[in-house]
Amino acid sequence: MELFDQTSGCLTDEGLQALADGQLDELSRLEAAEHLAFCDACLDRYTALLAGPVIVQPPQDLQKPVWQRIRSQMFRVLTNRYATAAAAVAIAFCLWGSGLFQGLVPTPDAQLTPALQLQQTEQTQQTLEHRLAFNEAARSASRSLSSLFDSVSDGISKAVTSPRLTNNPKE
Repeated sequence: MELFDQTSGCLTDEGLQALADGQLDELSRLEAAEHLAFCDACLDRYTALLAGPVIVQPPQDLQKPVWQRIRSQMFRVLTNRYATAAAAVAIAFCLWGSGLFQGLVPTPDAQLTPALQLQQTEQTQQTLEHRLAFNEAARSASRSLSSLFDSVSDGISKAVTSPRLTNNPKE
């Protein structure tokens, strides 16, 4: 086996293959390495030999479907956060309207005269009736608001994850 071509002085194809396979002795390897250090043509041939075949490309581009899944998941997370916040606000308004928080502050009843106590009792009775009516309206509004949020988030989730958007063969 000839390591160098006699006419050009460059490494032969068999010599390059033997170098790549590790079949050369120590002296031949040193000679080939010294030649590769100054001969760009042989170095290019040697690196092309080591590079091997072309890297296989995937059959389809995966970037677009991955980004679509990331966007749909981010959208679901954000809508769930806002739906939770809206439900918390609705519950807070229901509790506030029911007078739960007003019962936490004591009123000084001992200093009132009997006439004022009777007037306050009548006002309290009217206030309780108004609060009961308001509580029922707030519960009804809360239920309808909750069902509205559920239907909107379900519709949006279905629209985002529909096969029509995620698997578009034309693109």
